Amino acid sequence: AKLLKNGKYPEFLAAQKKLRAATSQPFLDYSDDYYTVKVELGIPPQGFTVSLDTASSFLWVLDVNCKSKNCKGDPSLNNEKDTYNNSDSTTFQCGAGTFVAQFDGQPVTGYLAKETFTLANSLNIRNQDFGSAQTVPHLYLEQPMNGVLGFGLPAMAVNGTKTPLDTLMPLLDLKLFTVWMDKITQKSKTGNAGLITYGALDSVNCDSKINYVPLNVMGYWGFALDGFAIGTFTRQRKEQATGAKYDWNLELYTVPCSQMTTQPDLIFTINGINY
Repeated sequence: AKLLKNGKYPEFLAAQKKLRAATSQPFLDYSDDYYTVKVELGIPPQGFTVSLDTASSFLWVLDVNCKSKNCKGDPSLNNEKDTYNNSDSTTFQCGAGTFVAQFDGQPVTGYLAKETFTLANSLNIRNQDFGSAQTVPHLYLEQPMNGVLGFGLPAMAVNGTKTPLDTLMPLLDLKLFTVWMDKITQKSKTGNAGLITYGALDSVNCDSKINYVPLNVMGYWGFALDGFAIGTFTRQRKEQATGAKYDWNLELYTVPCSQMTTQPDLIFTINGINY
């Protein structure tokens, strides 16, 4: 009201808009299984490679006091882990106790904290809630990451924490993020596995039109799939269309790499539109 009275509101609004941003950063790829990004915590910054996850709403990284071999990585795979040390940061703040999160269905535990959080070298968030993990499951030993960045909805927040999307969205030009995943069959360290764009539509790699659909699962980025086809074959005849073989041990279909360039299109029907 005071800004309006003094005629300062337009100036204030213009300043607020300047604070908003849009930027992109490349994905690192691990055999088309994990798509990871680089983030930083603290001042001076401590860098981490984290897996982007739209099925969780929590940021966690490995703590320096996690002593198990699961936190150290496997030297033979060249995936030694980076860990967070709160003693090295001038912006560390204690959080509200401990946390239990899930990584591929198994528990990750540690303590809650707040930190300065940086995405894409330019998006700076103060007092971001996160978890510093002191125990992680065995399967984490071989995974090429130091934590998880959860871009899920606030309904899945851990222990009432502010989610990464809660704190990121007010900084952006548009309240959205765009994900483009390129197909890289080998582990990539050069950032050529796709792109995530914060606050803008990636019209270079994605369609310029957004088709909105209703979510069908409370708290998740889930939507209904109307249909699926491979070329002119429906889902009931996918083996005939692609020459795929079902592996009962892995519970998935496989297609020979030599046939990939001759495969028909995969068609997904979502909200009446084919993709």
